[in-house]
Amino acid sequence: MKRYLAYILFVLRNEQAYEAVKQDYYNTLKRLATTASIIRKPDEPELLERNLKKICFEKHNYVMLFRITDSDEPVAEVAKIFHTLEDYVKKL
Repeated sequence: MKRYLAYILFVLRNEQAYEAVKQDYYNTLKRLATTASIIRKPDEPELLERNLKKICFEKHNYVMLFRITDSDEPVAEVAKIFHTLEDYVKKL
């Protein structure tokens, strides 16, 4: 996420977009903390093979890939974040 935020702030020079995407990121993390275990398995076989699920940002075109760790108390571990226009399946 740091890479995307740095691009928005330093290349696009858009502080308002930077703050909006950053807030959306934190809101997505909060949503993930409460819903990770009930998010359905993805349709992409490549994600299934890697035991990854995905959650989309609410207001921006980003997708967060995560996995549920095997432990007594399940924890969602964020693996990668991609812009939705990227071919994130191929980049894995």
